[in-house]
Amino acid sequence: MTLTKIKIINWMFIDEETIHVKDNAVLIGQNGSGKTSIIDAIQYVLTGSKGQVKFNSAQGESKRTLLSYVRGNVGSREIEYLR
Repeated sequence: MTLTKIKIINWMFIDEETIHVKDNAVLIGQNGSGKTSIIDAIQYVLTGSKGQVKFNSAQGESKRTLLSYVRGNVGSREIEYLR
């Protein structure tokens, strides 16, 4: 089995995106552009709800949760979630 595309819907700030993968893939971008959000989405699909998911693990003690990803946690006082 070969991974050919990744489709992400309603995950953090990503409304809907399809990433086509051929051979190898590299995620590059500025800080806050969504690289970790994509990695965390892939990790959740691969591990499911087995309690093994540590979102944004490079940050150490991250406050990101499944709910904050699915609802698009903005972290603002005016609006907490995008959806």
